[in-house]
Amino acid sequence: MKTARAAGDAFTPCLWMQAGVVRRKSCTRGYRCGGCAFDRALGRVAEENRRLACRGVRPAGKRGTIEPWQDRLRRLPFRLRPCVHHLAGRIPFRACTGDYRCRRCEFDQYFAEEFRVVLVPQVVAPLAVEGLQIPQGFYLHPAHVWLEPGEGGEVRLGLDDFGWRLLCPERVEAPLAGTRLARGRPAFVLRRGARRLSLPSPVDGVVTAVNPALRERPGGKGPDPYVADWVLRAQAADLAAALSRLRVGSAAAEHLGSECRRLAAFLAARRGLLAADGGFLDWQALAGVAEEHWEELACFFFRPGSKRKGPALRQAPRSAAIDPR
Repeated sequence: MKTARAAGDAFTPCLWMQAGVVRRKSCTRGYRCGGCAFDRALGRVAEENRRLACRGVRPAGKRGTIEPWQDRLRRLPFRLRPCVHHLAGRIPFRACTGDYRCRRCEFDQYFAEEFRVVLVPQVVAPLAVEGLQIPQGFYLHPAHVWLEPGEGGEVRLGLDDFGWRLLCPERVEAPLAGTRLARGRPAFVLRRGARRLSLPSPVDGVVTAVNPALRERPGGKGPDPYVADWVLRAQAADLAAALSRLRVGSAAAEHLGSECRRLAAFLAARRGLLAADGGFLDWQALAGVAEEHWEELACFFFRPGSKRKGPALRQAPRSAAIDPR
C-alpha cells in the first residue's frame, strides 16, 4: 500500500493509488469522491471485472487488475487496514473497524459532525417579485427548484418561495445521503395530506447531506426557503452545463413574475380570486387552493413541458422523511 501524503507534501495521492490499484494519481478534490470522474470511471471498470469474474473471464492487461480500492485494502491484516480519514491525511493512523462501509461507521459520523465546517448562507439583496423573493446568485429551475452553487462542485437544492407559498407542503421527503441524482429525474417529494408531488433534480450528482433543521422546525413557523429550509446538498457532475440550463438574476425574477401572472389567471378562471388591491397576489387567501386544485397546479406550474392534467410523479429515490412544520 502506498503511504499517505506527508505533512507539507503538495502531492495528495488518490485513494486508488494508496490502495495500490493504480501506480500514480493525485487527488484534486480534497478526498470528496462523490462526483469525481476518475473514481466513477475506475468504479465502472471494477464492476465490469467483477461481473466477468463471475463468468470465469478475466480481461487481459492492466484493465483486468482493477478492483475496488476497498477490496484491495481488505486483503491487509485487520489491524493494518487504514481508516479513510487517515488516508486523507486528516488524522494519525487508525484502523478501519467498519469494513470500509463508512455510512454505517460511528467514527465517520462523529468525525463529519465534529470537524465539518458549516457555512451559514446569508441572503444579500434578494430580488422582490410580486411579493416573493429570489436571492441573487441562486439558479431557478422551471419546476421551482432552486440551486445554489458552492465550493468544489457542491450545490444546495430547495423549493422556491413560490412553491412553498402555493403548495404549503406538510412534509418533504429527501433522498438518503449517497443516492445518485439524475437531471430531470425526481430529487425530492412534497406531501400534503394524501397528495404528493415529485420535483426534478436540475443536476446529475450524488446526495451528500439532507437538511436536519427541517425535522426540528417548530409547528407554526413559516418557511424560510433559501436559508433555513434548503432540502439537500449534492456533489454535482458537470455543474457548468447544468447551470447553463437554469435561470439566474433578472431572468429568474422575470420567470417568477410570469408564474405569478399565470397563477392569477388560473385563480380568476377557477375561483374568481384576484389580488385584493389589483397588485400582489393575496397569498394568505390561497390556503385551500393547493388541496382543491393540487393536480392542476402540479401540471401547470411544477411539470415543465406538461400540456395536460395527469397524476403526480410516482417514482422517487429511497427517502428520509422531513417534516417542515
